[in-house]
Amino acid sequence: MTEAQARSVLLRALDAQVVQGDHPADASVNGPRFPGAEPPVWSVPVRNAAFTGRAEVLEDLRLRLEDSGTATLLHGMGGVGKTQLATEYAHRYRGNYDVVWWIEAEFGDLALRQYSELAPHLGIEERDSISATADAVRNALRRGTTYDRWLLVFDNATTPESIERLLVNSPVGHVLITTRNEGWAQIGERVEVDVFSRTESIEHLLHRVSAISAEDADRVAEALGDLPLAVDQAAAWLNETGQDASEYLELLEPQLATLDYPLQVGATWNISIQQLNSPVARRLLQLCAHFGADPISFDLVHGKELAEALSEVQPGSDGTALVSRAIRQLHRYALAKVDRKSRSIQVHRLVQAAVRSSMSEEEQEAALRVVRNVLSGARPSEGDVERPGNWSRYNMIWPHLKTPWTKYSLDDRIRRLMTEWLRYLRARGEYADAMSLAEELLTIWQKEAGPNDRWTLHLRFEIANVLRFQGWYSRALEIDQDVYERQREALGDDDAHTLMTAGGLTADLRAVGRVARALEIDRETYERSVDLLGEDHPRALFAANNLAVSMRMAGDCFEAQSVDKDNCDLRALTLGAKHPYTLFSLINLGRDLRSCGEYEASAETLRRVYETAVELGPESPPALEAAKALAITLRRLDRLDEAVDLSQTVLDICRRRLGDASPETLVVRLGLAGHLAAADRHEEACTETADLLDRFRTALGEAHPNTLACAVNHAINLLSTGRLAAAREVCEQARAALQTTLGPEHPFSMNCQMNLANTEAALGDVEKAERNYRQAYRELSDRLGPDHPTPLTCQGNLSVLLREIGRTSEAEQLARESLDALSAKLGGKHSKVVRLRSGQRVGLELDPHPI
Repeated sequence: MTEAQARSVLLRALDAQVVQGDHPADASVNGPRFPGAEPPVWSVPVRNAAFTGRAEVLEDLRLRLEDSGTATLLHGMGGVGKTQLATEYAHRYRGNYDVVWWIEAEFGDLALRQYSELAPHLGIEERDSISATADAVRNALRRGTTYDRWLLVFDNATTPESIERLLVNSPVGHVLITTRNEGWAQIGERVEVDVFSRTESIEHLLHRVSAISAEDADRVAEALGDLPLAVDQAAAWLNETGQDASEYLELLEPQLATLDYPLQVGATWNISIQQLNSPVARRLLQLCAHFGADPISFDLVHGKELAEALSEVQPGSDGTALVSRAIRQLHRYALAKVDRKSRSIQVHRLVQAAVRSSMSEEEQEAALRVVRNVLSGARPSEGDVERPGNWSRYNMIWPHLKTPWTKYSLDDRIRRLMTEWLRYLRARGEYADAMSLAEELLTIWQKEAGPNDRWTLHLRFEIANVLRFQGWYSRALEIDQDVYERQREALGDDDAHTLMTAGGLTADLRAVGRVARALEIDRETYERSVDLLGEDHPRALFAANNLAVSMRMAGDCFEAQSVDKDNCDLRALTLGAKHPYTLFSLINLGRDLRSCGEYEASAETLRRVYETAVELGPESPPALEAAKALAITLRRLDRLDEAVDLSQTVLDICRRRLGDASPETLVVRLGLAGHLAAADRHEEACTETADLLDRFRTALGEAHPNTLACAVNHAINLLSTGRLAAAREVCEQARAALQTTLGPEHPFSMNCQMNLANTEAALGDVEKAERNYRQAYRELSDRLGPDHPTPLTCQGNLSVLLREIGRTSEAEQLARESLDALSAKLGGKHSKVVRLRSGQRVGLELDPHPI
């Protein structure tokens, strides 16, 4: 009887009105749920219908969880039934909870992902990284904002450090951990799980095997040492075959004589394996023994690669049907656990070990070949690991790349998957996990394949990407330079991996301020990519994106705009309008439009892409980049409140993810300081840019373009707060460095020169000021066009100077020309227009371009 039926019967018996009730979890009173009712949020393995015994342990566990605000551990050796106990507890007491969430916790990075997948069930939007999403889940559980009665199960955790950041102390929530290992005393109370008592073993055998006597059950239990996993295996064999206990014990005796624990417990499985009357089922078990111990998705098991391997055992049969029958037979003999809800099959690690130990080296190698075929065959055909739509398919693969024989594999397909796993972790913002995986693989691959091996070099390229994303530009550059030269020698200039590294190298060069060299390499790489692959190939589109970035940083904003516009169209056509790469191209186009003086078009483009990117998660990389870019454009349009809100949000995320010293965090702070200055909060802005200038110098060096941009903005703030001499000194030093780093005609150099002229005019050095204004105006007009807001602002500042020194007629003409055009561009009420009309000079702040 269901809850609704029971309620209806009870109300009719009381002659009360039958009404539609809410789910108990939504009620205001946290009372018990209807027996057997599933909680609103439920993700637990299928219940073992044959579970018996353990009553005292379950009751002890329930009391400990209720009394403790910390985690409770089920501790014991492999095979004693810790996972089965946790599963039974979750099912038996599910009525006490609103949320029950199961996490496979052997590997910390996979546990983190499964933990973060609870987010949508708690009403939490995805953050910019898996860790950030997991942090939000942890905070929501601690506060009980959505549900305050929850149970988290961490199954087969290895060390406290691997899951400690996911644990929650709560008076209403419960945490249950199963583990074979010691060292958990600081985490919570421990419940020891031992083998069955003899009574429990006998009870289990009598429950599972209809024809066995208590005396025979006792003999079987004695032979198996009451190990629950072995007892269950024996029960399945006896029930399935119909043979009596004496025959089973005769088969068991020689098996036990040849094996030592932990393989001793494999004796029962060896008997079951030998009893399998299907060579196909036996072969499937051997293959499953070479996957990871985590559940194996049906999508892998039913794939064509595995079906073809089983068809070789029984030629002429339908592979899909063979797989289904084999799964059923393994399940009947308790050699595998089948979960129809999660669509997976799982073989216990001890069963896996027993199966592998029974196979010859040739059989093991043949099984590994099939497993490699299955994993590589499951890879999305386009191999786009950064496309969110592919993540669910990749997530089937990752747990099975954790085995030693996979990590040591030199199969190119597996090594490609390994580097894609690294890219996935980097794309999800899991930099620490990415570096841990990379360093482990690098040690193996350098030893086994050599330092100039294709995949060893490509792995180092991916390591440089992870370093660059964290702001370690010099380290990334050092790696990419070495990898690029080795690849050119070993693979050739036109190899796909060489071209990919060229793109990483130019990002490093831009990051350390060597823009001209980056532009040179990007032009060559783009031409090679188009010649080899065609302009619409994903690698050619990457090269085009990099070329546009270098063009923009070199001051060629109109060229960059043209390249980015074509790239947007091609990426939307080939990848889709919502693919992250398409969104990044649109963001770059919005930056180009701003650099070209089209502020309204920039804001419209960036707002549109921001709204789309937020659908991937408000803290997804495209959403954060769009927010950063949009905030700068909004400042140019005097929409300061929204600009401040966006920049502050991004800054909070950068600080949390990257830390205060990261160059990325510093750039966001510099943008926010620009908003303060635009709002006439000059003292605050000046204090901020003074601190930032020291930090940029420490992080990037004196001559880096971002350091120099900060110096220019600080000079503007010094001038606005009356520190005239200091402002001129900072501007003079910045101009000299910009001319050396970016060139004397670069817009940043000319912007700085105009700001220098402002300081000279304020100090009364009229001749120098006029000369610098006029030169800056000419160069900016030639580079950006005479109707661009930047040269128009420079011309407006010159008109202020001329009016101050009495050249009124000339000043009025210049003011008319510049301010009428600037009003047409920005509006007559824009702060720059208003200040210039009132005779106040206007500074031109610099906003660094992303690398």
